Amino acid sequence: MLGDRVDNMTYKTVKAIVTIGPASESSQTLKKMIRDGIRIFRLNLSHGDFNWHKDVINRIEDIGRSINEKIVIVLDLPGPKFRIGKLPNGNLNVEEGRNYTIGVNGDIPVSESILSSLSANKNIKLSDGKLELKPIKRERGYIITKALNSYSLLSEQSINQDGISYPHIYPTKDDIEGIKFGLKNNLNTFALSFISSSKDVEKVRKIAGKDSILISKIERKEGVNNFKEIAKASDIVMVARGDLGLNMDISNVPKLQEKLILEAHQLKKPVIVATQMLESMVNNSIPTRAEADDVFTAVEEGADSLMLSEETAIGNYPLKSVKTLMHLIDTFKSEAIRKSSYTIRSEDDSVAEVAVKLAESTGIKNMIIRTVDGASAFRLSRYFDSGIRLFALTPRLSTFEKLAFGRGIEPFLYKNLDYGLMEIKKYLKNKLKAKKVILVAGVFGKAGSTTKIEILDL
Repeated sequence: MLGDRVDNMTYKTVKAIVTIGPASESSQTLKKMIRDGIRIFRLNLSHGDFNWHKDVINRIEDIGRSINEKIVIVLDLPGPKFRIGKLPNGNLNVEEGRNYTIGVNGDIPVSESILSSLSANKNIKLSDGKLELKPIKRERGYIITKALNSYSLLSEQSINQDGISYPHIYPTKDDIEGIKFGLKNNLNTFALSFISSSKDVEKVRKIAGKDSILISKIERKEGVNNFKEIAKASDIVMVARGDLGLNMDISNVPKLQEKLILEAHQLKKPVIVATQMLESMVNNSIPTRAEADDVFTAVEEGADSLMLSEETAIGNYPLKSVKTLMHLIDTFKSEAIRKSSYTIRSEDDSVAEVAVKLAESTGIKNMIIRTVDGASAFRLSRYFDSGIRLFALTPRLSTFEKLAFGRGIEPFLYKNLDYGLMEIKKYLKNKLKAKKVILVAGVFGKAGSTTKIEILDL
């Protein structure tokens, strides 16, 4: 939230991220989503050209300027993910039981490198597993397969196989072009696909710049095995369950989600849970009961943000999907409980723990945090069961954008921190009728420190 819009804040506990596509690209739809509280949008650079993305960016930023709000735009880089080529009519209606060829000139076109990486001994999964093909035999230039289910396949959707070997080049040529496109358009928040090590993150950082916000998507075994080092090198992590469930036994994904959220919070990193949150709403106006339960689980386990993908990009009910997710989040947040205690690893952690106990013992539930890099705010956001509202005040744009993903955090960007503090206090007194607020601050110029706690009268 920009400095002079304190009175119009849209405080949310768990944040919602919306993917924009053909179903949601219009200014009218974007305005309604922003009105409903969306402040983070995702553009998937695996689809559409730069001209299309530029137009959408302009629309979002125009709307943001009209209401003096800073809207965060995430550019999701393609990474070394395997995708099919362009289909002759843009789609292929695959029928169960029929044979289809996969190859450079096949019914389902793929590059030579993808074709050589595919085995003829394991089932091939497309569109994040929604279509499954059984290989019959490999012939020169293609693999003959049999469809195990019917599905309308679209151009450039994913193709995967258990144990498939991905290229080791990172970032890819397309990733670098995407980063340059983002920087040219004053965007510096990038989602990194198929991260396998911290070195991948560091390579992107050198290109994107030290003030870039890098979101590492955990969606392959190497990413899971190297999670801690990846999280330390990243600003935010994403549990990308779609490809994760294709690259490992799907039965491991639920427990892994819980484990990664906890580990990320220990490292003071916000976590996004993504893929198929409300998948049925691509075609239906209401979610399944299982999807509602899935949202509840992610909220309960401590996810900072939840992301909608196809539901809003190509679905029939993009606005309804947003409203449904926001409603579920607002309903479940009061039920969420902290399932595990966090380990105190530093003096700063101890100070944060004291601040929470002070809030609980005094009943002061509003807390203002003055922060350089966001660490103080993320420390406190781990205590999501305490009911504390966190108002994070920072002079840095990059920190402001990072804080936008944090659970229970309402970020404010003020170059003049004293003025910003005065404005937030005024809002708490006049709008929320609060009488006191807890101020938590670090030492400016020393990133990651949390050293001061003070109760302020309003």
